[in-house]
Amino acid sequence: MKIKTSLIAVVSALMMLIPSTQAIASEVPRKKITVRQEITLNTEPYILDDQIMIPLRSFAESLNCRVTWNGSMKEIKVHSQTKELYSLHVGSDKAKVSGQEYALKNKVTLINGTSFVEADFLRFAHGIEFDENSIEIQKYSYVFEKDTLGFEAIFADYHYDPTGNYDIYELTWDYREIPVEGRESMGLYIASHNRSDDIFMGYFKEISGLEPNREYTFDVEFLLATDVEGGLIGIGGPPGEAVFVKCGASTVKPEVVLENNNFRINIDKGAQSDSGKAMRVIGNMAKPNGAPEGFVFKRMEASFSVKTDSEGRLYLIIGTDSGFEGFTEYYIDDVTLAIK
Repeated sequence: MKIKTSLIAVVSALMMLIPSTQAIASEVPRKKITVRQEITLNTEPYILDDQIMIPLRSFAESLNCRVTWNGSMKEIKVHSQTKELYSLHVGSDKAKVSGQEYALKNKVTLINGTSFVEADFLRFAHGIEFDENSIEIQKYSYVFEKDTLGFEAIFADYHYDPTGNYDIYELTWDYREIPVEGRESMGLYIASHNRSDDIFMGYFKEISGLEPNREYTFDVEFLLATDVEGGLIGIGGPPGEAVFVKCGASTVKPEVVLENNNFRINIDKGAQSDSGKAMRVIGNMAKPNGAPEGFVFKRMEASFSVKTDSEGRLYLIIGTDSGFEGFTEYYIDDVTLAIK
């Protein structure tokens, strides 16, 4: 794909990057100028934890830079025509620019032989500005290494208490380490005690920057960590098979409203085992057969089509709708959203 950029730098620096600017340089020596150009990328950018990730080699080479790779050290170096500009290591969130350390928000990633670096660093290292409206993002990835990344917890389908005491529901949400043995990581935690026989709980995230009023197809994958065995007996239903995992999207921001002395969510998520217009059932809380004791990851998948609002925005929603009248807890990690 091609993205539009603006280079803002002194002319002598631009000459090292773009030879075609020599004529401009002779007319406006040693002044700051803006040069607009399209940069061709060999792989689509994507979003990782709210940062645009750019394929480094094709980006740098489009700016007439030279890129070298040391496989044994997993080191990448980028050179102008006269000097080394910066160096990075795959899997590291540190870079060196002209010998000075620079802290990255995301680690450098390597996907199918292509290294990706966050756009903010490339802005800094190359003195470049992106026209972000020209970058069409087709993949969003959230790994929760540092925080919740704007995912918000929501609970619904429980009774109104005029005293304001909801402790019996044990409504809990947090950013925690996920206790899956051998695969410990940080993620989204949520829990509740289903004393209303109908509690919904989950997380939602605003997705913006899409084309307004356009229908998109979304393929969603995420890891759900559960410790519930299948085939158990529970009040109202089994604690695994009667807690239904749902996923979907809506142009309406999910909120809880009071209706007939019950707190309800303002989107059509369906009721327990039934899908709704905004969310569909994609599985349940039961661990796979033969899974070890304790928490294990289940890979969940969903596909659906949604039309964005007039501002190119919608809300991704992941949650559970429970028929089991007991305590349920789980973790969410590695949410990936592919858009077509």
